[in-house]
Amino acid sequence: MIKAKKSLGQNWLIDPEAHEKIIATLAPQVGETILEVGPGTGLLTRHLVNSGANIVAIEKDEVLASQLAKKFPTVKIITGDILKLDIETLIGNWKMENGKSCYKVVGNIPYYLTSHLIRLALEEWPQPQRIVFLVQQEVAERAVAKPPHANLLSLSIEYYATASIVGLVNRSSFDPMPEVDSAILKIQPDNRQLTIDYRRKFFRLLHIGFASKRKQLVNNLSVGLKIDKDEIVKIIKNAGLDPQIRPENLSFEQWNKLVHKVVS
Repeated sequence: MIKAKKSLGQNWLIDPEAHEKIIATLAPQVGETILEVGPGTGLLTRHLVNSGANIVAIEKDEVLASQLAKKFPTVKIITGDILKLDIETLIGNWKMENGKSCYKVVGNIPYYLTSHLIRLALEEWPQPQRIVFLVQQEVAERAVAKPPHANLLSLSIEYYATASIVGLVNRSSFDPMPEVDSAILKIQPDNRQLTIDYRRKFFRLLHIGFASKRKQLVNNLSVGLKIDKDEIVKIIKNAGLDPQIRPENLSFEQWNKLVHKVVS
C-alpha cells in the first residue's frame, strides 16, 4: 500500500464494516452519479463501482490519481483540489452525458478540509441529494450540535440541511492510525425555497452574533450592527428571547425569528 502523506491529511480507512456502513448510508443506485472526494487508494471506490453507479472521483494526489485510473477504468478520475474545482460545470457535463443533474457526495475528509468543504458543498455547489462524509468525531459532533452548544458550523448546515451521526469509527480502523476517532456524518439537504437576499441577511447576523465567543448576544449585535445596546435589547425581547442569552443558546428557529426582527 502507498505510504500516506501527512501533508494531505491522508489516513486510509481499512475497516470493511465501516466501508459497508458508509455505502449503506449513501445508498448509491444503479445509474446514479456519485462524487467521491479523496478516494485515496480506492478501497471505498471499489464498493461504489460495485453498486452500478456512475463514479466521478476527485483526487489531489497525482500519484494516487494515476493508479486509480488504471485500477478503475470505468471511473472518471479528476486530479485536482476539490476546493478549487468548478463543480457546477462538472454537474452540467454529467447532465449532458447522463440526462441527470442529481448526484450524491461521499468521502473520507481530512480535518483541515472538513468545515470549508461542507459549507462549499451546501452553499455553492448544485444541491446534492445526499452527503456522507467520514470526519473526525469532534467535527461531526459540532456539525450536529444543538443549544446550548450550537455553533457557526451546525447552524450553517441547518440552514440548508439536516445532519446526523450514523456511526462511529475507531481510530484503529485507519492506516496510519490517527490520534482521534472518527464518525460517519450524513447530511440530507432540504428543498427550501429561500431567497439569496434572506440568506445574506441570515448569515451576516449569524457571523455577527458569534463574533466574540463567551459574550452575550446583545453585546455582539450592538457592536456588529452599530446599533445602540438598548435598541438591541428591544429587538431581542420582540423576538421572544432573553436579552442576556448567548449565541450558542439560540436554536435555528430562534435565529430566524431574530433575523426577521432585525430587518423589519
